[in-house]
Amino acid sequence: MKTTGKVVGIISNIVTVQIDGPVGQNEICYVKLGDTRMMAEVIKVTADKAFVQVYDSTRGLHVG
Repeated sequence: MKTTGKVVGIISNIVTVQIDGPVGQNEICYVKLGDTRMMAEVIKVTADKAFVQVYDSTRGLHVG
């Protein structure tokens, strides 16, 4: 099963994602901006939100 989510918050390189399935701390994930995939790591999970640290520039990324 592939878990997906929606960006609901951005502070510098920390992105909050509302998720629709199971996610584990320290997992590697990708945040998509158009055709660009930015590698990130899940640093915290609470209920239906995952906080991820993006390793690339988050410039241009927006909520939604």
